[in-house]
Formats: sequence, C-alpha cells, structure tokens
Amino acid sequence: MRWVQSGWLGVLLALLIACQPTPISTLATASIGEQIRDRYEQTLPDLSPDKQRHYATRLYRITGDLDYLPIIYQDLIGNADFLQQDLSQLNNRGYRLNRARQIARNYRDDTDKHQRRKQLLLAYDEIPFAKNLLYYLNKVDQLGLFEGSY
Repeated sequence: MRWVQSGWLGVLLALLIACQPTPISTLATASIGEQIRDRYEQTLPDLSPDKQRHYATRLYRITGDLDYLPIIYQDLIGNADFLQQDLSQLNNRGYRLNRARQIARNYRDDTDKHQRRKQLLLAYDEIPFAKNLLYYLNKVDQLGLFEGSY
C-alpha cells in the first residue's frame, strides 16, 4: 500500500511539474506591453474622458511621460470647483453627508459589481466624500501641485 501512495504522489508531482506555466521572456512581455500601449494610444481620443484620465494617470505613473499630463490636468481643472468647495466645508457635517450621497448616487451602476459597490457607498455615510477628496488631494500632491504645507 505504501508504494501505491508514493506512486500516486509521484504522478501528482509529475502533473504539477508538467502543468507549470511557461515563463514569458522579458522581451515578449515588453512586446505585449508595447502592443497594448499602441492600441490605447490610437483609440485614446475616442475614449470617454474618465477612461482617458484613468489611462493617462496609469501611464504617467509608470513612465513619467509628460505627454500624459494635459489629460490629467484637464480632469483636475474640471473638478477644481468641487475640490475647493469640499475643502472649504470640511467642518460642515451636513455638507459632507450631502456630498457623499451625491457622489455615491452618481457612481456608475452598469454592472453587478458596480451596483454592489454603489450600494456599499450609499450605506457608509461620509466615506464617499472622504474617498473622493483623498483621491483628488493625492493626485494634486503626486503631480507636485500642492502649495503650502499640509
């Protein structure tokens, strides 16, 4: 019986070794990355502003390429009034709650995942407000646009 168990163990071990994924070479990985980047670069003008911002932010963080900054700045400029208003009302709990509900209600709900996330955000008082504010403050800080001290 012992040799049967060790026989099965050998078969399982052989299967595990045989089923290991083949590592992709660094050259192939770079090529795949370039193909993805080329594809997005070609369609970038046709993407929604939110997808453009998301792509530009990711690529800027990865590459440091300054060509992505105009898209990122456009998003910041478009939200500057909200950011200024949110910062000026930090001590106002009623404002924070109303703004949190507004942010949560405006959250996309086109998939099951996003519907669940939206319901979660709606259930947590000021969390959407704080999350949104921190997101934009972090972006401003990452881009070196923060004036003054914290």
